[in-house]
Amino acid sequence: MDFRALPQFNLSESSPTAHLFLDLDIADFHRAARHVSTLPFVDGTEREDWEERVLDGQGTRAAAHALVARLAAEHGVPVELMLGVYEMNEANTPAADDVLRRFGMTAVLDADCHLRYGGERLLLTPGVSVENRVFLHEAPISPDQIGAYKLVVYQRFLWDWTLARGLELGRAWEVRQACVAALAEASRSVGI
Repeated sequence: MDFRALPQFNLSESSPTAHLFLDLDIADFHRAARHVSTLPFVDGTEREDWEERVLDGQGTRAAAHALVARLAAEHGVPVELMLGVYEMNEANTPAADDVLRRFGMTAVLDADCHLRYGGERLLLTPGVSVENRVFLHEAPISPDQIGAYKLVVYQRFLWDWTLARGLELGRAWEVRQACVAALAEASRSVGI
């Protein structure tokens, strides 16, 4: 990701989220976003302490983007947190390719978060391309919606997607989980 696409500003001590970064001697927005992009992530459900879990390398992809969006919002900077539902495939998620092949599929539906600033989509997850995503649904959400709300939206689209393809819902979920696990493993293996 080219962090120059994001606005640059110094972190303010009046921002609660900024303190998480200032405690790490990270004093500006670009460094904060870059730091978050280098952390490993896990697949799982969001917990109440998701902000701290991101910085401990135990956050989800959605939580990482939510943390950066919240940091920007607390500084009055319009970086939007976006929820996107799309088909995960080899072109936009190379780490998922082996899993998809093993299950005899070319794509599986996923819901993920990204940032939007100045009309540009920005993804903090290394090795994943937002440019190759064709969104079935894309909408701004608040950081507090990365848990249950995101899951409900995803499940609604997954149900329709599996029916249209004659797939079992449980099988599609299993493939999606295996793909996300492969992506999380890739983030750890390259020192991200």
